[in-house]
Amino acid sequence: SYQGSGLGMAIVLQMINMMHGTIDIQSALNVGSHFTIRIPFEIAEKQYVISQIDTSEHVSITGVKVLLAEDNALNREIAKTLLEDNGAVVYEAVDGKDVVTQFMQHEEYFFDIILMDIMMPVMNGYDAALAIRKMKDTKKAGIPIIAMTANAFAEDIQKVLSVGMNAHVAKPVDMNILVPTMMKYL
Repeated sequence: SYQGSGLGMAIVLQMINMMHGTIDIQSALNVGSHFTIRIPFEIAEKQYVISQIDTSEHVSITGVKVLLAEDNALNREIAKTLLEDNGAVVYEAVDGKDVVTQFMQHEEYFFDIILMDIMMPVMNGYDAALAIRKMKDTKKAGIPIIAMTANAFAEDIQKVLSVGMNAHVAKPVDMNILVPTMMKYL
């Protein structure tokens, strides 16, 4: 299990200050925390609609069997819910070794795609992808693998591709990016 350093809160506070806003925090030990952020905005004269999805080209992942590799339980639950809300059938793996084990236990074409976190205990996503790509059954080893990771520098993306993954999607996951990326390889 990974623990944060608190750096995120410092960054949030700095951004809120830059926007002339305020942040209030109420926290109780063993209960939780409540954050209230207030940022002043001007009311626009006209309403503008921004859309990232071209509705003339509908993409669907309904029925797609996804092997989701994510060691963080909360992140795994969020990703699973987003995928299931879009019609996917999701199988969960808690680390790279679990991904490889589940993948090898099922017959060819059982899973349609693997969504792979990188920073996982026991076996990381790079090693898991390499293990799958080195399987003797080359058809099965060719399953699409998409990295889903917060590591989004150019060298991270290059490493993802160098171990045989098909694509890289940055966290936090945006379904407007993930779904079309998945469809590209399905």
